[in-house]
Amino acid sequence: MRTATRTDINEDQQDGIAVAIAGESWRAEGMAILGNDSLRPDAFRERGFAGYVERAFSSRVVLGLSALVTRADAALDTRSPALRQAYGLTARVLPWTPLVLSAEIDALVSVPLGNASLTAGHAGWLQSDLEVLRGVHLVSAAEHLGSPAGGASGWWGGVAWFIVPHLDVRGDLIRRFPDSATTDTFLIQVNGYL
Repeated sequence: MRTATRTDINEDQQDGIAVAIAGESWRAEGMAILGNDSLRPDAFRERGFAGYVERAFSSRVVLGLSALVTRADAALDTRSPALRQAYGLTARVLPWTPLVLSAEIDALVSVPLGNASLTAGHAGWLQSDLEVLRGVHLVSAAEHLGSPAGGASGWWGGVAWFIVPHLDVRGDLIRRFPDSATTDTFLIQVNGYL
């Protein structure tokens, strides 16, 4: 999901200028995307806009809309100018206090500029987060990617321990089911935040 939408917190991070506003039951943010500085040459850097708005309908239900539109002089896959778009719907539900369910569905559109072709697909994701002890979370997620080239699904589960503010340890088992072969990954992370 995060790879398809290029919204992970690692190598796909975009740099830019963002403005966020919030009210009592809503929040919104917009970002002028200036590109990913880790990509070279500059032609591969996407520039454009990303934004979202979400509203809390109660203390237990939040819905949101997001959009991303970027242009690159050379797309990573085709090496020709391209326009990439993603439009999403998100939801977070708190059925009971220690459990949070999150879901996202995105429409993905890619248009090579100067060519009449268009590639469309979708990506969907459902996650659960259960705090079994204060600071200890059991997390799991299922995801699906659909495109004209084929589809892929995945599942992951893990344990996260938030030791102190701004420091956590996490272990995840990730299973992916692409069209060709199933892969399993075990990942251990230590995350520190400023």
